[in-house]
Amino acid sequence: MRSILAIVTCLAFLFLGAACATPPAATAPPARTDQGVFVPGKALAIAKNAAVVRGARLESYQIPQSAELLIRNRRLCWAVVFSPKEKTDAGAPAGGPFTVFVDDQTGATEFSGGK
Repeated sequence: MRSILAIVTCLAFLFLGAACATPPAATAPPARTDQGVFVPGKALAIAKNAAVVRGARLESYQIPQSAELLIRNRRLCWAVVFSPKEKTDAGAPAGGPFTVFVDDQTGATEFSGGK
């Protein structure tokens, strides 16, 4: 009788320990913000860099303070709009407004508008 009681007690502790154990942590997916992979500040930085690489003189444009998250071509992307200043520091009018779209997954950029 004692051996049966010892076996039952051991099994009870074994099952209780297994039920209370925490499962191994799974590998977490990449952290996302509520808005997307990039935060607005990162999308702005990518858009500004892409505009400079394309040849835009940013001193002729109002520097955007925000980026809008939207769906374009079935992809989540950020839209950053660059509007020309009334006159540049040199007195010459700026080029036309343009938008830089930043893909939220890859960071790839596309342009729309401008002169």
